[in-house]
Amino acid sequence: MGDSGTVEDRIPSRNRRCGRGRPVQELNNKLAPRIHAPESLEFEPWPFQKLDLQRKPGPKGSAVLLTTGAMNPLHQGHIVMLHQACDRLEADGIAVLGAFLSPSHDNYILQKTKRARTLALSATFRLHVAQQAVRGDPLVSVGAWEAQQRGGWPDFPEVCAALQLALDSLPETQVRGRIECFYVCGSDHANKCMLWNGDVGDGVVVVPRMGDRLYGSEDTSRRCYVATPTSDNTAALSSTRLRAAIQQRDAVSIEDALSPAAVSILLHPGPEEYLQFQQDYLQLGIKQPQCANT
Repeated sequence: MGDSGTVEDRIPSRNRRCGRGRPVQELNNKLAPRIHAPESLEFEPWPFQKLDLQRKPGPKGSAVLLTTGAMNPLHQGHIVMLHQACDRLEADGIAVLGAFLSPSHDNYILQKTKRARTLALSATFRLHVAQQAVRGDPLVSVGAWEAQQRGGWPDFPEVCAALQLALDSLPETQVRGRIECFYVCGSDHANKCMLWNGDVGDGVVVVPRMGDRLYGSEDTSRRCYVATPTSDNTAALSSTRLRAAIQQRDAVSIEDALSPAAVSILLHPGPEEYLQFQQDYLQLGIKQPQCANT
């Protein structure tokens, strides 16, 4: 497949509906007046610096992984999920060259948090925390394409298609061949959105929690893989619990859920950082550093 076409062209017709069962464009039109993507986003849509483009394809080709979600804020469970998905594809002969976290668009966050009556961290802040969390990770990067879209929010099939377009545009694909995009999600998302046929991107890797009920099973002929379930410690992580831990200053729970760099960003911002993300810190109950007043 070449680099021509649009994001919409890359979405199978059966997947041109969002995970909440309504057309993507319908939701975009309804939510667009609420918020616009910030002009100050200084993040790359798809940073490819970590991709191991020198690695030879495996017996079954090459892949890049993608997972989407609110990440309000991100925690280690999001990162671990991508590494477990990587292990599953590698075991089947697919060389995984890299992986992406894609924090959701502000419009989606506003809709979700209004329903749940909880706080909504801004896209810039969620991207910033995620970037710091994966700074030392050799596999995982943070893509800002989804969060940067103006007007309405793109759903996960559209995000996957956008990443595939970007991958297809890489000059290296002319030599090494196509790099496939595999969507990674938990079993709850796979069940809800009926992804057991591998219908998103070039395939799906489901990473269940221990004891999850699965509405489907692994079928590699349909490009649907099931990774090893997440451990009890990782499975217990959630953004909801992390937000509560931050507001309660539960240092142990916060450190269990985040990398040291992300802990520093969330709990100990510098003066400039605090002013840049002041509304987010106020929501989390983080006070302004004293030196920021001088």
